[in-house]
Amino acid sequence: MDQPQEYKLDALELYQATCLTLSNKPSIKTDAVFFHARGVGDDDGLFEVVAQLYKNGLAEKIVITNFDGISTTEPGKRIASGKEYYLEQLSSLVPKEAIVCADSAENTLTENRAFLDLAQKSGWKSGVIVAQPHQLLRAMLGAVKGVQKRHMDFRLYSACPQTTNWKKDTFVNQGVPSTRFDNISAELERIPRYIAKGDIATLQELISYICSSI
Repeated sequence: MDQPQEYKLDALELYQATCLTLSNKPSIKTDAVFFHARGVGDDDGLFEVVAQLYKNGLAEKIVITNFDGISTTEPGKRIASGKEYYLEQLSSLVPKEAIVCADSAENTLTENRAFLDLAQKSGWKSGVIVAQPHQLLRAMLGAVKGVQKRHMDFRLYSACPQTTNWKKDTFVNQGVPSTRFDNISAELERIPRYIAKGDIATLQELISYICSSI
């Protein structure tokens, strides 16, 4: 099998794509929030972002995936919470009828697929990707790639918490504990690799996508 061609990040494109993604919050009502799950300890601030989008009339539905979570070999300990946890947390903030479950997914790539599959079935035309700031660019790149592959007429927005504890230890990157700040470098390694594989859009494709809707 041929190895994927290496993709080299351009510094200006990376900066442009990051700025556009972090300032891409909707100002009009969208069909749904697509809530990307995080590892244990890495979801602080996300529920509040999702709830505010709904309460401020910027999203009709809140979508999570039908994910069971990931347990460790230690009894009762988990590195990723599942659907029941997200339903419980969200139900204390928004009406239960506003919450919708997409198909099961275990990572950012399959979450985007599940979100967009549901969007197509539901006839939705817009959605908001919600994730932590260090994950948001990769999540948006993956969602844009999914929209391209499906030839969807679909407007993607993005949102994340306004404040972040970068020193906090979290379980991410397939269960390896590390600080959020350390995860920035991990994302920088992942993005060009996933672009080369064709799993996510290029930086220029994301830039063009967002700018075409401004």
